[in-house]
Amino acid sequence: MMRHLEVVSDFSPDILVLIIGTIDIYNSDVTPESVARDIENLIDTLLFVIGVGKVIVLQVLHRQVSLSHTRYPVGVDWFNARVDDLNSHLIEMLNRTGHGHGQQNFADDDCHLSSAGKLRLITNVRAAVVAAQKGSICHS
Repeated sequence: MMRHLEVVSDFSPDILVLIIGTIDIYNSDVTPESVARDIENLIDTLLFVIGVGKVIVLQVLHRQVSLSHTRYPVGVDWFNARVDDLNSHLIEMLNRTGHGHGQQNFADDDCHLSSAGKLRLITNVRAAVVAAQKGSICHS
């Protein structure tokens, strides 16, 4: 994403939704904490250097356990444990820095979004689109 900041700057969005982190945590040479720090640095750059009005960071979702061969280079359990760790670090970071509010949006199976998580996702994306269309987004 850092390589494409010029595109973000040229587009000049009021709201940017980040769905990131999954490729990074496949790499066993990095920790979920370091990925969370990289995401925090990206958020700071987007907000304070590029001037994006608001940045929405979505939780990283689990991979489903598959009985068939998978294209992913690591075990699903290993990956999902790192997803949980990354999401915990992101929630802690967002709350600590005041960038936003982290909430657990997974169902009890820790794989799917909970009903509340689905509703939050749909509501947030809808609100962002409506606000952008109406031009009612406040600039920070």
